[in-house]
Amino acid sequence: MNELENYYLTHDEDGRLLSKHGSVEFITTMKYIGEYLAGVPSPSVLEVGAGTGRYSVTLAKEGLSVTAVELFEHNLGILKSKLDGSEPIRVIEGNALDLSMLDTGSFDLTLLL
Repeated sequence: MNELENYYLTHDEDGRLLSKHGSVEFITTMKYIGEYLAGVPSPSVLEVGAGTGRYSVTLAKEGLSVTAVELFEHNLGILKSKLDGSEPIRVIEGNALDLSMLDTGSFDLTLLL
């Protein structure tokens, strides 16, 4: 197990984003995502390093088409547990250093947070 994977196995990423400071980050980021995508018909979002899905799942539940790429299986399990199957989301276990499985230019917005 490497240091980064160990971090995600031992730290509560969802808890961080639900904390007071994390909530400010989330609300601010979502505000700017909404402003950027305003007027875009059927926006498509890519989140590289989706973690436990705080942004990807929220955007998919809002009806946006989302592709979530995450390196660690542990985080993907948490992300998938938040879905009921009706969300327009594609979840991929993958590395940010190799996104060759994705079509170039096929997203309106890319998140790498």
